Amino acid sequence: GFGKGYPRGYFVADKAKGFDIAKAHQPMAIHSIPPEAGEYNIWSNDLGCFDDPERPASPYAVYLAGDSQTWGYSPFSAKFGSLLQERLSQPVAKCGVTHTGQRHQFEKFLEVSAQLGYFPPVVVVNVVPNDLTNDYLFPEATEIDGYLVNQARLAGDSSDSPSQVRTSRDDLLEAYRNFRSGLSQSRLWKALDPRHYFASAVLAAEALKRWSSPVQEPESAPVYAIDSALGTPNRQVFKAWAEHSRQHGYQLIVASATMERPGFYAPLGAFLKGLNIPFWDFSAVANEKGFQPGDVRWQRDGHFNFSGNALYAEFLAEKLSAL
Repeated sequence: GFGKGYPRGYFVADKAKGFDIAKAHQPMAIHSIPPEAGEYNIWSNDLGCFDDPERPASPYAVYLAGDSQTWGYSPFSAKFGSLLQERLSQPVAKCGVTHTGQRHQFEKFLEVSAQLGYFPPVVVVNVVPNDLTNDYLFPEATEIDGYLVNQARLAGDSSDSPSQVRTSRDDLLEAYRNFRSGLSQSRLWKALDPRHYFASAVLAAEALKRWSSPVQEPESAPVYAIDSALGTPNRQVFKAWAEHSRQHGYQLIVASATMERPGFYAPLGAFLKGLNIPFWDFSAVANEKGFQPGDVRWQRDGHFNFSGNALYAEFLAEKLSAL
C-alpha cells in the first residue's frame, strides 16, 4: 500500500487539492501500473502533467482532464492522449491526475491555464465511475514522505445517505513518525521497511502480488448515480465548470472513459444535457459495437489496455474532428 504503487517523490502535498503531481519530475521506471503493461518510464513536465517534457511551440488545441485512466496506466506513447495528439496533429495537454475526481481536475485545469496564460479552446473531461466518490471525499488523499496516502474514506456504501471518515494531514504525519520511530527500534523491521528498498524492488513485489491474485472483474454501481446524495459535489463542480467555460469562451466536453454495462452513464448524460454540455458516451458506442470488457481493459486491471487506449483515442479524434 505504499503510495498506491507510484514511486516515492512523484507526488507533492497541495493545500487546496490534497496532493498533485510534482512538477518537472525526472523520468523513472515503473513496473506494476499495471504489471501487464511491462516496464515503462513516467515523468512530469513543468505543468505537473505526465505529458511531453517540453511545451509545444504552438498553443494547446485540446486539454484532457481525468484521473488515472487519462494519466496513463500505459507507456506514454500508447496512452490515448498521446495517440489523440498524433491523430489530430495538434498539441494536446495530457493532464490527467490519478486518484482524482472533477473537483481536483477543475482546480488543476485552472492552475495549468494560469501558468499557460490562456484557456485551451477545447477541454475534454474524461469521467469514470469512481469520480462520484473522489468528489465526495475531496481532498481524498495527500502526500506523506513522497507517497500518495488516503486521508478520507466512505463510512458506508449507500449513495443516498453517504458519510465519510477523515484524518487530517497533521494526524497522518504524526502516525507516520510514530511508525518510523517504532521501526527504527528494530534492525529486523528496519530491514523490512519497504522505503529502504529501491523503488523498482517495491514495485516488483507489488507486481508479484497482483499477478498471483485471481482475476477479478471491476465492480461498479448499476448507474452513474449523479442524482444521489453522493453525487452532489459532482453536480456542483460540473455546474461551476460549465459556467466558467461560458464566461471564458472555451468548449467544455465530457466523455465516458470506460466501458460499463449498457445505460450506466444515462443519468450523467441527462444531467449534462441540462447544462448544455456535450456528452460523448464511449461506453454506449463500445456496447453497440459488441465489445467485451476484456477487449478494452487490462486482464487484471480496470484501466484501458493498449487496444482500449487506441479505440478511445480514435473515438475522441472522430468527435473532435467533427466539431
